[in-house]
Amino acid sequence: MTETSQHDPAAETRQVTDAVLDDMGRPGHGTAAKWATIKDRDWGWAIIDEAYQMRSDMLLLIADRFERALFVGDPGQLDPFSIIETPRWIGLPYDPMQNAVTVLQAHNPDLPPVHRLPVSWRLPPSAAPVISSAFYPFSGFRAATTPGTRHLEFTAAGIRNSADATLDLAARTGWALHELPARHTIRADPEAADAVAGLAARLLARHTVGTCELHPAGSPSVRLTLRSGSRTAIRRTRSARPSPTSPRPPQRSGSTPPTGCRAPNSR
Repeated sequence: MTETSQHDPAAETRQVTDAVLDDMGRPGHGTAAKWATIKDRDWGWAIIDEAYQMRSDMLLLIADRFERALFVGDPGQLDPFSIIETPRWIGLPYDPMQNAVTVLQAHNPDLPPVHRLPVSWRLPPSAAPVISSAFYPFSGFRAATTPGTRHLEFTAAGIRNSADATLDLAARTGWALHELPARHTIRADPEAADAVAGLAARLLARHTVGTCELHPAGSPSVRLTLRSGSRTAIRRTRSARPSPTSPRPPQRSGSTPPTGCRAPNSR
């Protein structure tokens, strides 16, 4: 009889994590699930990033590994979510669907006050007021830059398709919404991925020049293009009925944004 060994992913994860920490000689970085596999050591400090997206039960798994922790995150982002029914926990103090910061504050009223950042280096002045009022009504912020400090210019003309129209609108106003036709899709939407790649390809093909506070004369760097402040969001509209063979909307000409491109203030 041949003896077979059982595969233990958790044990392998612990071995890899321990080996990495031993090689580094100091704490590293990783997800809470990885840190939860370490049971034989602790540290004085931990920096927990994206804390508002961290489930409270994951915090409990690693809380005893660190004496103190600095929680960093964005309170305007979505809370943790689950694909199973959660009514059994709603309203309870140990609801695992509450984020780590909310639970920590509820059980520790004597914690130091939350430090809020008054400015955003990511959003331009054309977008910061809208996002601040819509998602941060109790902790508003403003853009760190002034109008005109960051902008995009294209040294190559567009080809009048929806991707170029979206980029033109983003360069002109600071941001744009690239909207795909309504249809039912699987969880990983390949058409949305193609749209993202298509926007990036057109950004490069048009030899985009970005200007910001660090490069007032402009730079053709892709990294600078992302820093310029212009943002493009992609959204799939909802469809009432499955339409896997729905044709793409027709393109339009003129000053009105064509289908697939929506102005920031339109509904």
